[in-house]
Amino acid sequence: VENHREIYIYNSEMISEEDFAYCIETVKRAADVLEKQGVFPTSFEVETAAAFVYFNLKKCDFAVVECGMGGELDATNVIKKPECCVITSISRDHSAYLGSTLEEISAAKSGIIKKDSCVVSAIQEECVGNVISKKCAEMSVPLKFVKKAEITAAGLDGVDFIYDGISFHSPLCGLYQPQNAALAIETVKMLGENVSAAAMAEGIRNTVWKFRFEIRGKWIFDGAHNPDGTQKLSDTLREYFPNGKLVYVFGVFKDKDYDKMARITAPLASRIYTVKPPSDRGLDAAVLAETVKKYAECEVTPIKLSDAVKICEKESCDAVVCF
Repeated sequence: VENHREIYIYNSEMISEEDFAYCIETVKRAADVLEKQGVFPTSFEVETAAAFVYFNLKKCDFAVVECGMGGELDATNVIKKPECCVITSISRDHSAYLGSTLEEISAAKSGIIKKDSCVVSAIQEECVGNVISKKCAEMSVPLKFVKKAEITAAGLDGVDFIYDGISFHSPLCGLYQPQNAALAIETVKMLGENVSAAAMAEGIRNTVWKFRFEIRGKWIFDGAHNPDGTQKLSDTLREYFPNGKLVYVFGVFKDKDYDKMARITAPLASRIYTVKPPSDRGLDAAVLAETVKKYAECEVTPIKLSDAVKICEKESCDAVVCF
């Protein structure tokens, strides 16, 4: 988001410029050969291949590899024998590519499941859980669904919760973060690593996740980009600002379900600025504004992103929420 090298993190540090150049150059030589054969790798395929070059260069003990989109047909899915396949909360997203129903999307995402591996899944809707369970049974792999984490305290300094009888503190403010942490906890257990409860608690206490309900002064940045993400964002805003004055800076891609996202989020705002993301996929700010107006109880203004920043710096409000 701030630097392209964020996509490769080794021991909490971004890849160096020198290593990045080496890895991309290595893959470029292979891509040049492919292009002569009429095969043109996508930028994501190039970056994924470069990631494996980097992991090998660093002799990583473990690599956490996030799928780009879906699972079965994703570039990351060349891994033949993953140690563990982790499935986060599944909702409708990338429907043009993954399917129009939750079952179809779940089947695509379950494509990362391999024999001789194991699977840890978030709590899912019943239809999603059934697809994952069936796939695991077919592949004869163990499956663990996480349990519900019990939140004991929540504020803008983070969330305290209990999971499996152990107390944890996450510095991440989102009310959904304890369930994400539960995935990490269960994955460590499933892998059979001898990691103490104290070490797991320390890991969660030191977790950094930029742009997921990240607070910088009066600004809140959140990468919510589908109905499920915006629902979790709205739930968190209701908890922390029950009667607060919230100003939104809201931008979205054309291929997202922005009508539903607007319906979920707009009623909480005191003022909304719609912006066009700097991308060919970006939805025009005026088009988004007309959609948002259907659900908002406040003034909605389409505006340039740079102008929105200047105006919001001077806004008298409890928080400026950028998502």
